[in-house]
This record gives sequence, structure tokens and C-alpha cells, in this order.
Amino acid sequence: MPPIASANLAAVFEDVLSGRRRLVVWGARDATAANLWQCPLPRDYVVDANRQLWGTRFHGLPVRAPAALRNEAPDRIAVLIHDQFGEHLDRVAAFLDDIGSPDSFTPVCLGEAGASLDSPPSGGHSLGDLVTAPVPPANRIEHAWALWRAASAEDHWDRARRILARFRGRTRRMPPSGAAGKAVLMIERMQPGGAERQICNLAIGLRRRGWNVVLATMRPEAAGAEHYLRSVLDAGVRHVVVPPALPDADDLGPALVAAKGAEITEILWHIPGFLLPPVIAMHGLLDAERPDIVACHLDRPNVIGAVAAILAGVPSVLMSGRNVNPTRLPHFYKGQDNHFRRLYRLVLGLPGIVLAANSRHGASSYAEWLETAPTDIPVIANGLLEVPPPHGRNAAPACRRQMGLPAGGKVVLGIFRLAPEKRPLIFVEVFARLRRVIPDLLGVICGDGMLETQVAERIEALGLTGILRLAPSSPDVPALIGMADLLLHVAEVEGTPNVILEAQGGGLPVISTLAGGTGEILAPDLLALATDPDDVDGLERNALRLLTDDVLRRRLGRRAADHMRRRHSLETLASETLAALDH
Repeated sequence: MPPIASANLAAVFEDVLSGRRRLVVWGARDATAANLWQCPLPRDYVVDANRQLWGTRFHGLPVRAPAALRNEAPDRIAVLIHDQFGEHLDRVAAFLDDIGSPDSFTPVCLGEAGASLDSPPSGGHSLGDLVTAPVPPANRIEHAWALWRAASAEDHWDRARRILARFRGRTRRMPPSGAAGKAVLMIERMQPGGAERQICNLAIGLRRRGWNVVLATMRPEAAGAEHYLRSVLDAGVRHVVVPPALPDADDLGPALVAAKGAEITEILWHIPGFLLPPVIAMHGLLDAERPDIVACHLDRPNVIGAVAAILAGVPSVLMSGRNVNPTRLPHFYKGQDNHFRRLYRLVLGLPGIVLAANSRHGASSYAEWLETAPTDIPVIANGLLEVPPPHGRNAAPACRRQMGLPAGGKVVLGIFRLAPEKRPLIFVEVFARLRRVIPDLLGVICGDGMLETQVAERIEALGLTGILRLAPSSPDVPALIGMADLLLHVAEVEGTPNVILEAQGGGLPVISTLAGGTGEILAPDLLALATDPDDVDGLERNALRLLTDDVLRRRLGRRAADHMRRRHSLETLASETLAALDH
């Protein structure tokens, strides 16, 4: 049985506060302090799968094995599951079903649970007073009833919007008048990927215009992303890692008041608990840096950065959707998209807050999801970092040797994440068809992801082992492009793929589907050869046309490179970003 939705939790909360049921917490997690503050129901004990924690205490509560729940009557307990997303939540829910399906819920703010019918009068305390004042242990039940009564007087998100708008109207600093200023660019972490590449390109583009640029991430870089950081550091960009953190206190409200002030603390009480640590940490950075603009990439950094920037009085904030809206990518955002939607709607429309996309397709996707007009979401085209043209071709022989490819034979290249929306198995199928016509054809798929095993098995099943190579992500994309004769891109869902920009910039022709915003970045000659995602025959036919006509293939490559230089420079990327913010 899935966890109970927040709007249907009133009866459960009444039972817990009245002593008719006991509340058990699943998961000794860092978010416990935030949840105790936002939803101060009395807890009985904690269960956790980590046996090293059994017999210890966590926030004053005993930690036991999950098996302890088998001794409980399901109708006499409720379970708060801190593992609120993805496979962890699925496993916990399956365990609870196995022991009789006690009511369960994931972390929620008390104000989202609906009004209580049993709540005693609140004593006239305001919500702001209740979420910021210390709570004596003897008064916790009384405090929880009073907080619930006060929070139920107004819709949770309507109240959040009202107090945030009031705060923004009073604390927003004036934007600079035309001159270059300071920008903080924010993303979760540096790892191989298109959004990461583009935020580096934006950082370099802004530096070239004289801006002081700080790149802020919430985690250290992943393996394989060192070249991204090197590119921005070489350009004079400062990189800081801002790990999520809460004040070290069981009673979070007073600790936040001491660190942030009462007004900010009341606003933070409304933010989903799993996002509180990064919002609080990022606010600390922005309050110290005092940038003129904050630009964020991807949904989670977007909402974290926007809230933190508003609380820090940053004049202008750009949130950038790098693909379609998150409901279209459930393997990344399962369970989180509703939180993101509420937060986007919370901040959009406030002065100086802009949501942009990198394609018209992406803008339409976000507009439909957020129930706004596509024209409210400006489109900022991806930028292409210039690479000296000889680099790729000169590195091609060494790259072929590194990939284990013989000197002869044309090479079909794919660079993409091995994920469902990129359809790597379709790539393998199209390559197999091409190989039947061109017997010495070779191929390379460069990328990592959840489908790696299935792709390797399919390559082996088709007898393509050693012919179609499966390689991990590589930082030297220009060398891969210089080695290849054709880029094949068969995705079903896309934003505006960087690899297609880079291939065309390096003079490599592209045969692609028209997924997402891909058609918006193809040179005209190559756009004419693009197909709908379900037209696999068309992909094969057009790839064969270029692979068997060297003159045509080289001519289209030259034209594509010229097109990229005109339309996708870093100067254009920086200019369009600043224009979207009216800088």
C-alpha cells in the first residue's frame, strides 16, 4: 500500500497526538531534525536496516531492527518513512505490506495535513511564534496541537507565497545598471553531462564579458568531470562546494532564528524538509557572496537556488530547465516532481525570478506542466566552447587505437547516456543494419548508465563484439568526433543535446531523430535528414546515404561547422542569458 497523501493525514495525526496510535520512524536520517520541527508529532522509536545502529539512540529515540515492527498491531501504529523516494521507499512499502500494512506517510509539513477536528484552541499564538520559539519537552503535545491549528487557518502554499512575496518586495537588492557584476552559477555536482557542460560554458562566456563568476556545487565532482572544472578554473572562475547542512540542534526553530532571523525561519518552515539542508547551506553562500545574478541548471538546483537567492536578496535569478519537465523523466525524479512543481509555482512571478529553457520544445513542456504560457519561458540556446579545428583530426589515429579499432573502415559514433530516453538498443539495431550493407563498418558507443548490461548483451547477441565498441564516457569529445565519420543519435526524449552541437562544430555530420529540441540546433542540410523518433527505417536510410557518399558527407560537415560558429557561440549564450534577466 503506498504512503498516505499529505492531504489525507488528518485522522492519522489526530490518533498520534491523542495517544490512540504510536508513531514509529523508519530511517535514522539527517532530515530527522527538520521533520521534527515541521511536523512535531511524538515519536516512539526508530527502525533502521543498518544493524550497526541497533541498540543506539538517535535524537533521543531508541533504534531497533525493522523486525521490531512485526510485534506491533498494524492498527495501533503509524510509520513515518524517511526514505521518501525511489527504490528505498518501494522496499519499505513492501515490508510494511508484508506485516499487515500499517498506515505510513513520508515527511510532510504539519500545515499540509488538512485541518484537525479534534484540535484544542491554539491559545492565540501566531504561526511565526510557534515555529520559531523553543519547545519545552513537557509541552510538545500542546505545542503540536497549537501549531496544527495555526497552520490550518490558511492553505499551506498560499501562505508560503504570501509571506515570501512580502519578503521579496522588501529585501530584493536593486540590480546593477548595465555594468558587469558578480554571478553565482549553481548545479548539483560536476559530472559528465550536457547540463554540466553548459553551465561551464555559461561561466566562461560571462567571464569573457568581465563578470566575476562563482560556480557553486553541492557535492564534489564525479569521476570523469575533471576536465569541466579545469575549463572554468582556467577561465578564472572560482569553484566552491557547498554541502547541504542543518544547524546541529534537536530544536531546529530556535537554532535557525539564531542563524537566519525569525522571518526567514518562518519561510523555511514551509519548504519540503528534504530540501531544507541545501537551501540553508546555499543561502549562507549567497548571503556572503552577495551576487547580482544567480543562474541554476536542472530542476532540483533550480528550486533550491531560487529559494536561497530570494532569501539572500539576490536581484535576479535564472532557473534553467535543461530538458522536458521532470514528469517525463521518472527514473530521475520519481516522487519529487510534485515538490518541484509547488516550488516553481511558489517563486515564479516574484520580481526578478525567471524560468528559461534551452529549446522551444522544453519551454512548451514546462509551460504545460506549470500551467503558464510558453512565451513566459524564454529560450536560451546552448553555447559551444570553441576547440581549435585541428585538434580532433590530429588525435583521431590515437583515439582509434585506444578504442581498439583498426585503421581502415568508417566509424559510426554514439555519445549518450545509456538510459531509456536515449534508446541505446535502437542505436545497436540501426548499426547492425548498416553493417549488413557496409561490411567493414565500425562503431563506438561512448557513455555510462543503467542500460549498460543490456546493451553489452545485445551487441554480443548480434555478433558485433569487437565491431561495435562500448566505451565509458570520455572527456576528449573532440578526439572522438575527429575519429568518426558519422554521429548517430536516436533519442526519444531530449532537450538540446550538446553532442550534436559539438559534432557539427567539429565538422562531423549527424543523423538524428527530431526528439525534443534537436531540430532547433541542426544545420539546415542535416535537419532535412532528421526523422521522427519512431522512423527507424529513415535513420538507416539517411545514415547509409551519407556513409556511402564521401563528397556529400564532407560538404555537409563543413556547412554544419559554419552554422555552429554563427549561431551557438559563448558570446551568444552569455548575451541571451543576461537579456533574459534584463541585464
